[in-house]
Amino acid sequence: MMKKLLANRVASICLLILSAFTLAGIFAPVIAPHDPNLSDFTKFFAPISWEYPLGADHLGRCILSRLLFGIRTTLFYAFLTMLITLSVGTVIGIISGYIGGKLDNVIMRTCDMLLAFPSEVMVLSLIGVLGPGITSIIIANFIAKLPWYVRMIRSSVIRFNHQNYVLYSNTIETRFHYKLFRHFFPNIASEIAILASMDIGWIILSISTLSFLGLGVELPTPEWGSMLSEAKDVLLTNPEQMMYPGVTIMIVVATCNLLGDSVRELFDPKAQA
Repeated sequence: MMKKLLANRVASICLLILSAFTLAGIFAPVIAPHDPNLSDFTKFFAPISWEYPLGADHLGRCILSRLLFGIRTTLFYAFLTMLITLSVGTVIGIISGYIGGKLDNVIMRTCDMLLAFPSEVMVLSLIGVLGPGITSIIIANFIAKLPWYVRMIRSSVIRFNHQNYVLYSNTIETRFHYKLFRHFFPNIASEIAILASMDIGWIILSISTLSFLGLGVELPTPEWGSMLSEAKDVLLTNPEQMMYPGVTIMIVVATCNLLGDSVRELFDPKAQA
């Protein structure tokens, strides 16, 4: 799978960009020129300089430092949300598709109930119940996206349930965990990759949007959406304050979407037809 991705020019460039952002977030304490929360009242809206490579904001904080540390909040929490949703959705989807019967019916009816609401409405409603904060955002996005993962994985498992090697494993009463890792996971790996790559951009936008609305991370924690929210009051006088986090979000989300399209084209038979 990785060889196919690296052989595709668009996918390899997207992976390179995301890897660069990830490394920048990991090594932010080393790369960042300043403490992201350090205010200097003599540096209000400081212009670009060697000391402040992207200038300073309305509180005299280094914009570049806040962007770098914002990777840890925006991108890393998006990866965490996707990983949790993907892991739980895969396990439930496999169990639902393999066991079937009443358990499958209960799981599917629960998914149908959750899917009756648009994802954005579901997320906002859950945030309203749970209260603002990054933990609430992760839980809300997890619940909103989980039914999609369960249904997609379940349909893939049902498709492979009647393959000869699975029927033979059932005949000789092979243990479930063996069939899980030997038969199901290898066959649905491409579907999992497609789902993950196409959803990560949506989760990043969700985290940034909720932070922009004041429902995400608490200030002064650096986060791209909250940086946009703080800069909106000076849009007319200092538009660059919104430009830096806005362009960063645009680049990362566009990269994730292009990567998702490339993965789908490479591994989805319908897209190849």
